[in-house]
Amino acid sequence: MKRLWSTRRREVLIAAGVVLLVAVVGVVIAYNALKRPGDVSNADAPFTEQQAQVVRNRVEWPDYGYDAARTRFLFEKGIKPPFRKIWQFGTNGVLTIV
Repeated sequence: MKRLWSTRRREVLIAAGVVLLVAVVGVVIAYNALKRPGDVSNADAPFTEQQAQVVRNRVEWPDYGYDAARTRFLFEKGIKPPFRKIWQFGTNGVLTIV
């Protein structure tokens, strides 16, 4: 009986070792697959500074109607008619814009 116990114990220890080894290898593979890639640095890469784009004729219109009195008047030089429609919102007749 003692021989059977030692043989069985040896098989259990070998199986546990194999399971532990497979688990460790799995963790290492998962870590390498999911880790954040390292930073890349290349001192010889060409660098060109981009020019800032200038936004012209931009008007801040803070409230509905331009101001608290809702005058809808904008005093700005360089804005002259004729104006053109650049967008519209379709309401299928539910809302009438006057």
